[in-house]
Formats: sequence, structure tokens, C-alpha cells
Amino acid sequence: MLRIDFHSHCLPQLDDGARDVETAHAMLRMLSEQGIERAVMTPHYYAAQDTVEQFLKRRQRALERVANVTAPRLLTGAEVYLDREVVTPDLPQLCITGTDILLMEMPFMPLAPWMIEALEDVLYTLRCRVMLAHLTRYMPYYRSGDFEQLLSLPQVIVQINTEALLHRISRRQVKKWLTDGVPIVFGSDAHNLTDRRPQFDKARRFLSRSHGGVVPADAANALAEQWGCL
Repeated sequence: MLRIDFHSHCLPQLDDGARDVETAHAMLRMLSEQGIERAVMTPHYYAAQDTVEQFLKRRQRALERVANVTAPRLLTGAEVYLDREVVTPDLPQLCITGTDILLMEMPFMPLAPWMIEALEDVLYTLRCRVMLAHLTRYMPYYRSGDFEQLLSLPQVIVQINTEALLHRISRRQVKKWLTDGVPIVFGSDAHNLTDRRPQFDKARRFLSRSHGGVVPADAANALAEQWGCL
């Protein structure tokens, strides 16, 4: 069973996620009921709208509003939007708790050279590893070879939303990456209790079965243990 959610928007009144404390508590309770032991809080971070310092203060206030939650255990991070101004010396402060891993959201457009250059700055200048958020969402935008170019970058990790496991085309792409040995972890990307609720329950069949000799939940749990997140 998958034990960790690497991408969620459960913190109250911080971004377009949980609208209030009650909703946040209900979302976290739902994650716990679906077997999640650790949940990474990854509110949106946009360098064009916020500084890292301001973001961290707002995130801390939101965390304090759910401080009484005992399960799942909350880790912190951010969903960092990739733009031309995002690479700053303080950006590593947004890495997932206890790691050097940044969850990064690519722009919803064809892959461009400047995006690769920005990711290389994160990797080589900031010395952070990159976790690419909900990578299957870019299938309508990317040309043949674009995914391969991204995944050729060193130590890149792929994060897949559970909703992608419920649809044939995106599920087939995930199976291919698993078979190819791409490091894959999973996230609910939960924003609310309705159309974007946690769906690990619906994705459990895919996560618990072997695909090309890899059981996705076991592989993701092993990565989380390796990074000290479990």
C-alpha cells in the first residue's frame, strides 16, 4: 500500500486548495483513511508573485492552523512554478522536509530551451534534485522526444497524480516509465473534497499490481524511505 502523498494542497486558505480549516482537516482525514502515513504540503509558489521569505511565513501560519492533526504526519514543501525568474539563492528552502528535492511545475506549453536551462540551474547551481509535478499532464503539449529530454537530466524524479492512473492513455505512459526504470512517486494533488479530492482508493489497483516487474507503491515507498521521508 502506498504510504506517502508527495503532492497536496491541504493547507487552509493558502492557495487554491483547502478553503478553510474544516476542509483541510477533512482532506487530511481522507488521506489517512486511504492509507497515507505522510503527506507533503505543497502549496503553489510563484516567484513572480511572492518572495521565498513571504511564502514561508504564510505557509507557517497555515501549518499552525492544522497543528493538531496527528495523522497523516505533515511534511512541508512547495509546488514551484518554473519561470525565468525562479532560480534564486533562497529557493532550496522550499525543498521537501529533510531533502534536497524541489517539486517543480512546468508551464503548460511546449518544452522550450529556456525551461531546460532553468532546470539545469536548479540542478547544478542550487544543487537541488528536481521532482517534476504531474508529468502526464504535459502529454498534449510535448512533442516526441521532449519527455526523454527532461528525463535525461540527472536525478530527475517523476511525480504522478492519482487521477492519471484512472485514464487509459496516461496510465499507459506511466507503465512505460516504470518499465524503463524511471523513479516515480505519487501524489493526490488534492485541492478539495469534491472534484479534486484524494483518490488513492480509486488508484489502489494500479499501485498494488506489478508493471514490468515493478510494483508502483512499493517502489515509491522505497524511494521515500531512502530520502528519509518515511
